[in-house]
Amino acid sequence: GLADQIRPETARAWEADRLHAELQSILQRSDAIRVARRFTELGIQHAFIKGFVVREWLYEPMWVRAGADTDILISPNDVEAARTAICSLNFVQASRSEDFRNFRPATPREIIDTESRHHELAQFAKVVRLANPPPWLFGPDFRRQAPSALEMLADGPVLNSVIDVHWALHFLFA
Repeated sequence: GLADQIRPETARAWEADRLHAELQSILQRSDAIRVARRFTELGIQHAFIKGFVVREWLYEPMWVRAGADTDILISPNDVEAARTAICSLNFVQASRSEDFRNFRPATPREIIDTESRHHELAQFAKVVRLANPPPWLFGPDFRRQAPSALEMLADGPVLNSVIDVHWALHFLFA
């Protein structure tokens, strides 16, 4: 009987959040697997860290723990090989606004600043165009909030698939 106590607009908003989180998680997982396979092919040792691995390990279904990016740890010796590998999968080194919108290629200065301050590569992003989007995708019940990486652009809906490559566990020392 508890479901009868929830206002219909609240139930619709929760369902919209569920659908978006599930779609985003599936698409992010697919890209993470592609990157891991490429790293393995090239002999780049790597490990998923932080949110993605926690989501895969502890949450069922995985999409209940939202995340806007995937973090991978590599050896400092593999930085350039990892950069080349990810770019070969149609990612670009990117910069973005704080709300995970407005992805664009990073300038050389932004890449240097990020790498010197955070000990990680600037984010890699790939815009995934969503063909034949379902009607609920940007329906009236959807309220975009971080960490949503789904975005409506002028030419249609996209997912900003983001991979961060770390070569030091900088967040332990921050």
